Order: sequence, then C-alpha cells, then structure tokens
Amino acid sequence: LYVADTGNKRVVIVSPEGENLGTLDPETPFEEPFDLVVNAAGEIFVLDPTAEMIAHFGADDTYLGTVPAESDVIGRSRGIGIDDEGQLWIANTPGGRVVQIDVAGNTLQSIPVWPGEDSQPVDVAVGHDGSIFVTDSGLHKLVRFENGGRRLLAWELPIANSIDGSHLAVDELGSIYVSKPEPFLIAQHTAEGEPVGDWSVMPSTGTVVKPIGVAVDTQGRVWFVDTVGGALYVIEADVG
Repeated sequence: LYVADTGNKRVVIVSPEGENLGTLDPETPFEEPFDLVVNAAGEIFVLDPTAEMIAHFGADDTYLGTVPAESDVIGRSRGIGIDDEGQLWIANTPGGRVVQIDVAGNTLQSIPVWPGEDSQPVDVAVGHDGSIFVTDSGLHKLVRFENGGRRLLAWELPIANSIDGSHLAVDELGSIYVSKPEPFLIAQHTAEGEPVGDWSVMPSTGTVVKPIGVAVDTQGRVWFVDTVGGALYVIEADVG
C-alpha cells in the first residue's frame, strides 16, 4: 500500500499488516503529495500539485522520473486516476475539468465537468467499461461521463471543500467506492454509478474520523485514510 502523507511531505509504503516499510523518494523532494495511482504493472504515479509534478516510480519503488505534463493541468489539481489502458486522468480542480494524459505528458482529452457552474473536481476514476467518474466539491456531486466525454448522470454528495473532498476507487469487478468525509461514510456504487450502500466509519468510541483517500486491494478489502487521526483503516467489503 502507498499512502500520500501530505502534511509530512512524503509517500509512505505500508504492508497489508500495517507495517511501515519506508517511503518513496523522488529526485526533487515532495512539497504536497496529494494523491496517487498504481498501474497494472505496479508502477506508482504521485500527484504533487504544489511542486507541479507527477512523480513516477517503478514496481520496485525506484524513482523513474516525472511525467512532463503542462503546469496548468497539474497545478492545484486534487486528484489523479488511471484507466485500463494505463493513461492518467487528472482532476484539474481550478480548471473545472478532467484531463486525460499519457505517461509522456501529452494531453489526450480535456472534459469540462459542468460548464457554466462552479465546478471544482476533486478526484477522477475510470471504470472497466470506460465510464469516467468525477467527484466535484463545487457541485457537491458524483458525475458519470461516457468514454467520449458526454455527461450521463449525477448523484448528490455531502458538502465538502476541495481539500477534504470525496475521493474514488474502483475494484476488480467494477464497483465504485466514494469517500464521504463529513458524514463519516464510505459508499459503494455499481459500475454504472447507482448507489448500493454505505459504511459508517465512525468508531464505537465516538472518535471523529474524516475518510478522504480510498483504495481497494486485490482481495476486495476497502482501505481509507483518516486525515483527522492520521490513521489507515481497512473494511471487509460486503454491502452489495
């Protein structure tokens, strides 16, 4: 597992048992590692919007360089996703759009989320059928697009800002997972985006948690990062 520890300007490597295995170390130190994705080959791409870079690491955690994308695509962007072809997707928060780029940094698509509205996309994920899902803190919506960029459907999300907004994950079966920080929930949706159910992640002790980053491992377990307590949690997924 890889965790973007934004406050400490590092990416931490964690074993499935929760053991700290070290950090990913780029040539230029991270300034604000905010989100990351892993491709099918196990390579890691880390979005740092303040440093305006996407750091690229091999499956053995060695530093391979940066993806030379345009600064107006990366700067102040809050989310990164990847599709089944290995192309990267950026939730370009200040631009109100999601942008598909290749690992050489070339822009392949640029999709406005909701023209004419105060769109602030926070994260983007791509389903196995090519559907594009975007969480947007300006609209407070989960939005689904078809592969070519036509907007299809939208679902309401709880109010949250772009720093602490909802993030996304896709499992091997195509189900979509959405973090809902303010009501302390992780939501499961179908591959088409329809809601299935929620987990409340509030501990029985009543300790406040704020689930932001979310990921699903190959065993179907759902992991999320609590930015209030600085902790990593795992859920055995079985709501659908």
